[in-house]
Amino acid sequence: MTARMDLTQRLLTLGPPERALLVDLYQARFVDGPLLAELAELCGADPEALRSRGLLRTAVGPDGETHYLSGSGQRAALSLLPQAQSGGRAYAALRLEHELARARLYGALRRRGMQPPDYRAEPRLTFRSAAGLGTRTLVPDALLESDAMWLIEVDRATERDAALRGKWLRYREWQIDAGGPRRVAVLLAGGASAVERSLAGSGLAATLYRTAEELAAAAWPGDGLAAAGRADFKGGP
Repeated sequence: MTARMDLTQRLLTLGPPERALLVDLYQARFVDGPLLAELAELCGADPEALRSRGLLRTAVGPDGETHYLSGSGQRAALSLLPQAQSGGRAYAALRLEHELARARLYGALRRRGMQPPDYRAEPRLTFRSAAGLGTRTLVPDALLESDAMWLIEVDRATERDAALRGKWLRYREWQIDAGGPRRVAVLLAGGASAVERSLAGSGLAATLYRTAEELAAAAWPGDGLAAAGRADFKGGP
């Protein structure tokens, strides 16, 4: 039996709630115990159904358990999402605190009614340089398609001012290259001073948010799944 056939069989034994949870975990990437329980409840799914099929793994560290999809789990989830979701992704266990901060934002957005295909982690975006420097590349921490296209940076105050200024310049060029409204949001997960210094004079129209819930409320003003006006995502392309 090939690996692909084996993966297909495992997917076929999952119900719609577990498939939906599989997709949520792919999008959130690394989650702690409370967020896993919250996403499972949102989907009406049993995480152990994923674990028993080798799709979900758990690592135990000094701060507790972290849950993430195995390689098979990632491939299975990707098969349930639009193909465009796969661009530019990379699981980054070495940046676990950053990953968990971003996952909390994903959970907050889901609570407000966002559907998984509206969100992408670390997409690779290309655009034309406003300064005539040709094609440029930008990889935000997350992209959200809501009332506008939102690019989201999760900042833990670990980058130097010079690196931040270079990043904001690319974001500014991306905004200028726009077709349609484009917004930049920065989730302050580690302190504001360096970010505020680097943004000063950058010309970038960015909004700072101090909590995941605050950013989610601004980016997705719907009030829960029912108010979102769309059916729950069932895990299919």
